[in-house]
Amino acid sequence: MQQNRALAALEIYAIVNEIEKDITNAFVKKIYHLNGRVYLALHRGKDFTLVIAPNRLHFTNYKEKFPTEPSNFAMFLRKHLDSSILKEVRQHAFERIVEFRFARKDKEYFLITEFFGAGNVLLLNSERKIMGALELREWKDRVIKRDMEYVHPPASVNLKEISEGKIQEILHKEKGEVVRILARRFGLGGLYAEEVCARAGIDKRLDSGKVDSRKILSSIKEIFSELSELNKGFHYIKGSRTEISPIKLKALGEVETKEFESFNAACDEFFISESVSEVNEREQNIRDKIERILEGQKRRLRDTLQEIGEFKIKAEQLSIEGQFKDASKHYEKLKKDKRKIEGMKKAIDRTEKKLGSIKFEERLPVKKEKKEKQWFEKFRNFETTQGFVVVCGKDASTNDLLIKKYTSKEDIVFHADIQGAPFCVIKTEGRKVSENDLGEVAVISASYSKAWQRGLGVQDVYWVTPDQVSKKAPAGEFVATGAFMIYGKKNIIRKVPLKICIGIDKEGKVAAGAETFVKNKSIAYAVVVPGDDKSKEVAEKVKVVWYKKVSKETSEKARAIPLDDIQKYVPSGKGRVISGK
Repeated sequence: MQQNRALAALEIYAIVNEIEKDITNAFVKKIYHLNGRVYLALHRGKDFTLVIAPNRLHFTNYKEKFPTEPSNFAMFLRKHLDSSILKEVRQHAFERIVEFRFARKDKEYFLITEFFGAGNVLLLNSERKIMGALELREWKDRVIKRDMEYVHPPASVNLKEISEGKIQEILHKEKGEVVRILARRFGLGGLYAEEVCARAGIDKRLDSGKVDSRKILSSIKEIFSELSELNKGFHYIKGSRTEISPIKLKALGEVETKEFESFNAACDEFFISESVSEVNEREQNIRDKIERILEGQKRRLRDTLQEIGEFKIKAEQLSIEGQFKDASKHYEKLKKDKRKIEGMKKAIDRTEKKLGSIKFEERLPVKKEKKEKQWFEKFRNFETTQGFVVVCGKDASTNDLLIKKYTSKEDIVFHADIQGAPFCVIKTEGRKVSENDLGEVAVISASYSKAWQRGLGVQDVYWVTPDQVSKKAPAGEFVATGAFMIYGKKNIIRKVPLKICIGIDKEGKVAAGAETFVKNKSIAYAVVVPGDDKSKEVAEKVKVVWYKKVSKETSEKARAIPLDDIQKYVPSGKGRVISGK
């Protein structure tokens, strides 16, 4: 499993070299703690998120869903490091230890991150005494306790400063295959021990005492030279196994290679499977627990129904035999049990709903995509079956902006025939618009008007050409911001239904608008009408509808969609889900 892979000292060296130039003198915006990992939200010219896990350290471009209530350790770190300046990042003596030095007002702090064993994160004061740690521990040669001075573990070999004589001394003193000595005593790990041997042209199984130390030193220097010049990251893929490295690995031979712009980027993509695996495991545990509860509820319901059947037979038998007093007791018991049955059924229904919505209680990390915004993204925007872009105002100022700046003479302007409605514009680009598409835009126009807030079922809508829309008012009248005068004939569409459909397509993207468009665009969708449920509740119910209809692969994409991306399509911030398809 990839999540068992830990960064080697050489890889930590590469990571530190990459990150220190970006985040030295960065401002600490916030600190998070999730599933044993610490996240530093930093800013220096732009935002960076640094993830510190027991097995790794790198920038991440994935957004995590952090808990609303921070952990005690997160609160502890925030208390001392929030709004501080990160002054220095360095690797300690080529070990799997990285030190961060922070300054806040007149105080100095050190955040120590250890990437060996189970990993650890410690905060030290300016005197390098331990203020707190993720794990407080004690070994025969060092102690991690509050108020004690932090002591590094016994040092191994510093490959950056190693000499030929030191290499020779270790190789002749130790006994065994050279690859094992390089991996263990030189701190290279198996992957880079094999790489040193390959570059030195040495059989990795050769006895260490017979190895030419000059070749080993030359190979090590070559790797460091490549690290300083390359500044890249690589994935090496062989079957189901993937390796990562900041250098071009020769020991692996001919394998599929994927190059990244940095080793940070390579690590981020490689280790994301760790977060995915954790979410899936927690989700399955929750699902198993709820399924056990559900099975218990159903079993009790079956037992109670069986008991009711037996009591009914007994009561009828007693009545026939003339034992009316006893029969009456049985009938009273039957009434109580029937009331109990209703409660049981409601409890089962609640449990089944909870089971169906588990997928949305946890959210996978979502990659932050950088894309240039289109002009229409500042407005509500939709699409029609024919592929026309529909742009709607959100308020008075965007209504003004839409009509004055972004409406062309060949466009079509829609407005609901009610006070308090946005203008909606079809960007035709000179193409003819079908009756179906006019109807789709009418639904959008009606649904985002005051008619929705009033709980109406239908609303009249009209459309006109841009030359009929004007700010010029009759003498003595005033046209407010967001309002326009309409001159000439209005093309009225009567009794337009108020309903917005919100769907998910096979790419995992949200599609919203009229049902005729959404049902052809989506693999699953929900129908939303005026109602009293808050937009968040509506969004959650929409996701439940999706999940019941889509494949496992698409459900993973569905659960990664933030609720905000659905909520923004709920008119007036309230509604009700009436069906799903």
